[in-house]
Amino acid sequence: MSAAKSPNLGIVIAGLLLGILMASMDSTIVATAMVILLGSLAEWTNLSGSHQLIS
Repeated sequence: MSAAKSPNLGIVIAGLLLGILMASMDSTIVATAMVILLGSLAEWTNLSGSHQLIS
């Protein structure tokens, strides 16, 4: 019976490692894009504030 459980364990470990890899790649991409997104948001709020002052 232990021979039947061994392939399942390998698949589970491979799945866990793939999940960890994908999570680390996702956090790297989000961290890089966050600077750009916050910069765009800051510009948008500045434009929004100046529009309110003009009106």
